[in-house]
Amino acid sequence: MITSHQKGAPPAATACLFFILEVRAQFITFAKKLVRSSDQLHLARLDSGRK
Repeated sequence: MITSHQKGAPPAATACLFFILEVRAQFITFAKKLVRSSDQLHLARLDSGRK
């Protein structure tokens, strides 16, 4: 495994990249939950509309 020091990249840039990837992963997870809950809301509305 090559470390950031061997590549010549500053540790700050590496940390920043990891932070961005982490935030992106968190956002994707949040977006999926949001879509899932909105789908359930939509289905609940359809059910109440049938009654």
